[in-house]
Amino acid sequence: MATLKMTIIFLMEQIRTPFSIIWTIMSPTVLFFFLHFNEIERHFGDTSWLNNQISWFVGYISFSVVLFNYCLYLTGRRESGFIATFVHSMGGRLLFIRSQLMASLIMSVLYVLFFITVVFIGFQSLPDYQTAILILKSICINTMMMISLTFMASFRVTFQTASTIYSVLITVCMILGIISLKYNAGFVYWINLVNPIAIYYTLLQPGMKLSLITIFIYSLMFIVSLLSALTFKTEPVWSSQ
Repeated sequence: MATLKMTIIFLMEQIRTPFSIIWTIMSPTVLFFFLHFNEIERHFGDTSWLNNQISWFVGYISFSVVLFNYCLYLTGRRESGFIATFVHSMGGRLLFIRSQLMASLIMSVLYVLFFITVVFIGFQSLPDYQTAILILKSICINTMMMISLTFMASFRVTFQTASTIYSVLITVCMILGIISLKYNAGFVYWINLVNPIAIYYTLLQPGMKLSLITIFIYSLMFIVSLLSALTFKTEPVWSSQ
């Protein structure tokens, strides 16, 4: 019950930030139509083609939520000293992180559903069972990605510094992800083994699998994140400076 109550509180807080919502939803939606504007007539009503094309964009939207609606929110609340007022034990820390994860997961589903709805309306197509599977896959990947990247929220940096780092990170991942659609060899290939957007794209495509290197690295990140959640610092960074 406590998790549900806190999840609702955190969810309402995220919904009250319209700029974040507009940026996360509208930018990939506009980009999708910009890149595929000339193909609207050719693939009008082609649900199968759309399912293949939206995978990368679903990955971008989902990763944006992981960084800015999950990791950055955890950093921001710690930086303000908010959670220090009621989190005094390991159970409290896990409750806080779990509730934030649930709220961010719900937001990611809403973002993805909005994007898919607009795209399918634009192409006058109807979602099929493959579309439903893609959405379910994205939810599962989001859950694992949030848990695996929780350690990033434990970095001893200020909210502003974390925001800058995440902005640079998602820009680099986005550029390398786009490049990989045309060229995926050498340096690009090795970086994309850990690029979250590329991982989303790989897992959302039918028949594609992750490399053992990717699985190994994210397994380590998963373990580190679990440890960081257990030792999550509630003291604001500025209070120790």
